[in-house]
Formats: sequence, C-alpha cells, structure tokens
Amino acid sequence: MKEKKIKKSVVFVGYACNNNCIFCLDSNKRNLPQRSTNEIKKDILASRENGATYLELIGGEVSIRKDSLELIKFSNLLGFDTISMTTNGR
Repeated sequence: MKEKKIKKSVVFVGYACNNNCIFCLDSNKRNLPQRSTNEIKKDILASRENGATYLELIGGEVSIRKDSLELIKFSNLLGFDTISMTTNGR
C-alpha cells in the first residue's frame, strides 16, 4: 500500500495579536500594517497550485482577523485536505 504524501504550506497572515506576552519575539511588530485579504488569498492559491495539500495559517493571532472564516472557506474551496491555524486560544 502506497502512503499518501502530505505537502504542507504555511501562510503568514500578519502580526496583530490579542495577547501581550512579555516573551514575544514579534511584540515590536504589532503596529505594522496588516496583510490584506487578497494578499493572503494569493499566497493560499499559490500554495495549492504548488501542490500543497495541508495549509497552516499563522501570524500574530489568526482568529482575531475579521476575514479568518473567509480565508478558511476559500482554502476549503481550493480542496486542501487539511486546514489548520496556530492560535493562542483566547
């Protein structure tokens, strides 16, 4: 039986975060301009076109973006087998 290979792609969505951790390496970047929905969608599409089957969305905190569900729905429509996001759980 041939194992299915997973090709993972990580897409960075920006530095905005709802925590203020004293150990954060990116705390000095929180005020940088956020990436637009279209910029992120272009990266997601490029990942899929390059054969990625697993997508991970990362950033400061993905879940506080107003477009986070839109990005997940878009990724799902592209046919990723797995879509995940790194979150602080708040």
